[in-house]
Amino acid sequence: MIELKNPVNGACISLQTSVQKEFIRDGRKYLTGELDLQSFRWQYHDHFDASKPSRVSFRWEAKDALSSTLEISKTADFSDIFLSAIARNRYDGYNFEIGRTYYWRVRNPREESEIFSFTTEDAVPRFMYFDGTTNARDLGGYVTGDGKRIKQGLIYRGAELDMHQALTEAGKTTMHDTLGIKTDLDLRGEAVGFCNESPIGKDVKLCQIPLCAYKEYIQEQNFEALKKIFNVLSDEKNYPVFFHCWGGADRTGCLAFTLEAVCGVDEETLMKDFELTCLSGLGNVKNRDEEEFSSMVETLRGYGENWKERMTKFLVEAGISLEKIETIRQIMLEKA
Repeated sequence: MIELKNPVNGACISLQTSVQKEFIRDGRKYLTGELDLQSFRWQYHDHFDASKPSRVSFRWEAKDALSSTLEISKTADFSDIFLSAIARNRYDGYNFEIGRTYYWRVRNPREESEIFSFTTEDAVPRFMYFDGTTNARDLGGYVTGDGKRIKQGLIYRGAELDMHQALTEAGKTTMHDTLGIKTDLDLRGEAVGFCNESPIGKDVKLCQIPLCAYKEYIQEQNFEALKKIFNVLSDEKNYPVFFHCWGGADRTGCLAFTLEAVCGVDEETLMKDFELTCLSGLGNVKNRDEEEFSSMVETLRGYGENWKERMTKFLVEAGISLEKIETIRQIMLEKA
């Protein structure tokens, strides 16, 4: 029998790296100058992509030196395979959902293993790894004010996949085959006329909708783009969706802020999520105290008592119907 070594049966595994945990815990101190951000970035960030999640390392021993098939499932009966890979005796996996139990086994033509399980730590955010790009996260996992959660595996944010960066074949396989992304929502005006097909795959719907950020994001000149974006997001057939600009920081950050707010995520979480772009491999430093971002936020505060109310009122002003906004909430939120 093939002997499973790691993860041990019943293990609880963190999907966040020590660097990510440190920044989630102390990020404000780095961004306000209480701690030295440059030293933090020099020590960790400038030498690798700090937005990349922690891997799950699978190890096993087989009597024969044969390549085996590793199967990882979301169900104990293996009716919902998350990932299948051929390897000799080890494999490193990424992009597992947070707070979920997985089951794994290894088989080859001569022998097979028993079934082990492991559970991932329920800690937001869910960082993602798409080889060839950076700053990728799942909007899912965050809890709203009324106790609901944004669904995982539904809508992802990140940096671009071409032009300044290039999605690799491995990254394409992850996004297209493993995660099943159906829509590439490209917010870059600079890509129009240059990128006519999604790097994720020819069968992935490419929606090029140039968007403005910050002060211009909440001005009338941006309303038509927002209406087009919400038309895409209100159609459940378009999911899973990956949306991005160049660095996944400004235009992407504003849209992520909007979607999380309209679902009912609290202010501190919204701010922290915006600042997590500091961990990207592109050297972005994003601070809620920056003039352009804080100006947008302060203007939006005048729209209501909480962020769900504020963002809903703003979107209605932009020409998006309450019905469409509620449809997106229904799509994005788990059932109570």
